Amino acid sequence: MDRIIKFRAKNKQGHWIHWNIKDGIQPTDMMEDGDLDWRTLGQFTGLMDLNEKEIYEGDIVKWGGDLTPVEFQNGGFVLTDFGRGENGKKVHTVYVNLDELEIIGNIYENKDLIK
Repeated sequence: MDRIIKFRAKNKQGHWIHWNIKDGIQPTDMMEDGDLDWRTLGQFTGLMDLNEKEIYEGDIVKWGGDLTPVEFQNGGFVLTDFGRGENGKKVHTVYVNLDELEIIGNIYENKDLIK
């Protein structure tokens, strides 16, 4: 399997910059001036949503009636429930079928979508 490892991040001008490791393209090769906002860095999961859009770490996806972010945990990409226990930690992690997921935003531009 020939998987392309891709990343994205916003530059200081607010534009998304995409690059991949396979072609040796570095983000600095694609920028006009200024640096990337590394807080927005996300890796491509290798998966597509129901509309054939690439799912990246940091995306917010709709699953059933719930909205949840895509996170990288313990060596894999997961959807995490924002329910919190008494100690403030996340209650559980869920796994779903991809044909049920739809990207509706991301945690950087649409924080209001998740509570």
